Amino acid sequence: MFGEDHFVMMFGGLHIEMAAFKAFGSWLEDSEWTSVLVNAQVTSPGTADSFLKASPVTTTRRTHQVTACTLYRLLSNAYCQYKDVLRYDESIREANFLLYIEALSKIIPWFFALDHTNYSRWLPIRLRDMLQLPKKNPETHKAILSGNPFCHQDRERNFPVWLLIKPTNKNNAYVKADGGAVGLTENPGVLHRWMVAGPEMASLVNEFENVTECFVYTNESYKPHHEQILSFQESFQTDCRLNSCG
Repeated sequence: MFGEDHFVMMFGGLHIEMAAFKAFGSWLEDSEWTSVLVNAQVTSPGTADSFLKASPVTTTRRTHQVTACTLYRLLSNAYCQYKDVLRYDESIREANFLLYIEALSKIIPWFFALDHTNYSRWLPIRLRDMLQLPKKNPETHKAILSGNPFCHQDRERNFPVWLLIKPTNKNNAYVKADGGAVGLTENPGVLHRWMVAGPEMASLVNEFENVTECFVYTNESYKPHHEQILSFQESFQTDCRLNSCG
């Protein structure tokens, strides 16, 4: 009835907690953690040093909880600020002109702060022009709010929405792949001819490929956007998991 096989020996829970906090104290000893606590007026210098030895344990526990909550808040704030950088891309994908204006207003100060001269000079003018559209050109502003001509939606795909410069880049890609657009910027005359004839050439190349079906999946309706491909999405998820603590 009282044999040793009927008993389980347990370490004291409080003593394990104290030992764990002492181990954390050894880890944090040269990290300036105590200096941060003092500068933040959480505690006095002498008391802060005692936390490294988990004495007293109740106050040490509270201080670690405060530290963890503060770090989480800082991480959340950093995430929100960093996420704002991607709001510009979101505004384009959703053809959201108001979000586009908001994103520009948040991006512009970074061009000034990091000495990107051209965009710090011209983006504020772009932003001012867009903000004045309701008064200067209300019809254009109304059309832009509907996503046109602010963005271009590829009718052959559900995704993505582009700024108007993107279809031009797409046309360039068509002709470059056919060997018809090389060294344009080195010769003004060639560049001018390309500006006039390039879009028509791209249309002819695309039409020829679709009619002759000489390439596999030439028709763009069969091609998903590269971000819709399963391998891309799996790779993105893997990278996020590898770089997260969870």
